[in-house]
Amino acid sequence: MIVGDLGDLHTHARGSDLLITNSRAAPIARDLGIPLLRMGFPIFDRLGNGLRSYIGYRGTTQLLFDLGNLFLESQTQ
Repeated sequence: MIVGDLGDLHTHARGSDLLITNSRAAPIARDLGIPLLRMGFPIFDRLGNGLRSYIGYRGTTQLLFDLGNLFLESQTQ
């Protein structure tokens, strides 16, 4: 873990398989070609994200499906 800001993230994220952060890192993920799982606050570029839950069995299965879909989507691009 590295504590820093988005500039540090852009520097240290090269070679990563996945970024998990808020919507403000979308340009970094796009620039580096890394899938982005949006979590935290703010998430302003996805509809209905405020209603999403990652708690309990149902939330965990949803998280795993979201991760799987991100990786499937990144392989087709």
